[in-house]
Amino acid sequence: MSLKSRLLVGWLLLGMVSFVFPSLAQSQDYERSAGVRLGSTSALTFKRFLGEEQAIEFLLSGRDHGVQLTSLYIKHHQMSLGTFENFYFYAGVGGHAGYQKNSDITKVRDPQDSEFYYYKEDEFVELGVDGLVGIEWRIFSIPLSISVDIMPHLTYVGFAKVNGDFWDGSLGIKYIF
Repeated sequence: MSLKSRLLVGWLLLGMVSFVFPSLAQSQDYERSAGVRLGSTSALTFKRFLGEEQAIEFLLSGRDHGVQLTSLYIKHHQMSLGTFENFYFYAGVGGHAGYQKNSDITKVRDPQDSEFYYYKEDEFVELGVDGLVGIEWRIFSIPLSISVDIMPHLTYVGFAKVNGDFWDGSLGIKYIF
């Protein structure tokens, strides 16, 4: 089953649980959450609210055969979904820094045959910008937050190359405290 199919099934199950057990949805706020982001860029994540539905989130990930720290400023907006409560749309921007292994930047002449070249695998510093758009469901009775998002990013690798991913989707599961 593809990632998109699994995410759709997960959201349908969550919606059915919320419909059958409406007492699980209680209107409350939270200050912090920590958990995992599972997807193209899997990460450990920590979110801290600064004020009225404004938060900063830090992600420690293993993108592109390296390590990366991402920081995002996020704004949440409560969604009106009839009987479903505690659903929030969120969007944010931020940046990341880290290193990655990359084998298509450094071109080296083959010592055995001077007419041929190969690409040497090296570790490079990377800096980049990130965006974030998603939907979060806050289940205060557990206390848990479940989210689905897309985090497009552009990365400047080794001061030599720019790459990016505009469909970096994920499923997030965080403990609320």
